Amino acid sequence: VPLELISHWKKCSLVADFFANYPSYNFASPKKAMSVLSTITNELLENAIKFTSDKNKLVSISLRRYNDIISIETTNMSTSAHVDNLKKYIKIIETEDLEELFINTIEKAASDDSESSGLGLISIIKDYDAKLGIKTEEKIRDNLYDVFVQVSLTASQLDSF
Repeated sequence: VPLELISHWKKCSLVADFFANYPSYNFASPKKAMSVLSTITNELLENAIKFTSDKNKLVSISLRRYNDIISIETTNMSTSAHVDNLKKYIKIIETEDLEELFINTIEKAASDDSESSGLGLISIIKDYDAKLGIKTEEKIRDNLYDVFVQVSLTASQLDSF
């Protein structure tokens, strides 16, 4: 439940470590694999919690392996305003140079009070060469959306870190 995790952000890290621990033993360097999986999981979980429309509703997270593909996915409910901002941000990530975007985002975050810097998603893509997928589904009522965010990378990528 996001409300419980917001009051103790360290819990997000604990959940991420828990999710990353078991699959990490399938890699040549379990400590490195755990670090990468935990970092990505933590970032996605914190975003799902931060941008959920109702802090008392559950968010979900999954970490799965399909042959060579590692997939981490979060689902949360959000407002149309957040979904619009997310779609604009994804367009920026798709079209701009990630190194330049990363530096510009750091500079902007240093001078801005916004809780949403966007650095996490950029870092995941830039640092781990991960694939990012976003899907939104409009709810029937209340102008809300289910937001699905998925990051995937190959097991061979994970072994190469």
